[in-house]
Amino acid sequence: MREYDTNLSSNTKGVEQVNHAVTQIDQMTQANTTQTETLAATARALATQAAELQALVGQFKLHDRAAEHMGLTGAPHPHVYEEEDTSVFAEVPVAS
Repeated sequence: MREYDTNLSSNTKGVEQVNHAVTQIDQMTQANTTQTETLAATARALATQAAELQALVGQFKLHDRAAEHMGLTGAPHPHVYEEEDTSVFAEVPVAS
């Protein structure tokens, strides 16, 4: 009978340890899910801000002279205009 009680006690402790481990894994999974959702929202916000910044910077004109002076080479950015202009930068509207 003592052997039975010892085995039962050992099994009970083993089940408790497994339950504790599963609870810890569940808590970590929930924490990871929350962090992943937060990171995804942050990434979306940064992508939106990057697009807005690109739109603002894209309003500037950079002429060949200025590009050569700054050491820039290669194909022009899609927002660079090819028409002749005497100013280096265009006026940028200021938001109210």
